Amino acid sequence: WLNHPRLRLFDLSQTQISGVLPSSFAPMPDLTELVLMHTQVSGTIASDIDRINIQVLRLEETNVNGTLPQRSSPSRRLFVLSVRSTAVSGTVSESLQAVLLDASNSEVSGTLPPMLRIGSLMLSQSRLSGTIPDFRAPELVRPKDLIFGETDLSGTIPDSLSN
Repeated sequence: WLNHPRLRLFDLSQTQISGVLPSSFAPMPDLTELVLMHTQVSGTIASDIDRINIQVLRLEETNVNGTLPQRSSPSRRLFVLSVRSTAVSGTVSESLQAVLLDASNSEVSGTLPPMLRIGSLMLSQSRLSGTIPDFRAPELVRPKDLIFGETDLSGTIPDSLSN
């Protein structure tokens, strides 16, 4: 349903729209924003989403599942990735770069990598465990927002967050 090669922004938020995510994003190389929050859309996040230039992916409160995009290329940085209140799972990759990652109330699990490059990290009510990374390394973005309530994180608060 998104077979439009020049489409850049697709926003159906807060509508009664239903349907399934496309199995491939390859026909949409110019798509930079996909906003489907608060809809009845379902399906799996296509594995080729990392190959297009998508910068905003907001799927919160939908029936979408699959795994978090990994974004290994710095030139393909996500600005917003929100899968809050979905069945999206997987782990937060060290290569993921985003201004905002919201995976609250999702199936995201595992430990947080020590070298995150994310400005706002909202992971409450997820299946995270381990410790909070120390954001001291100079190449790291110091997060502005950290929300980890109702997770299995443990340990101490890193000194870098108190300075």
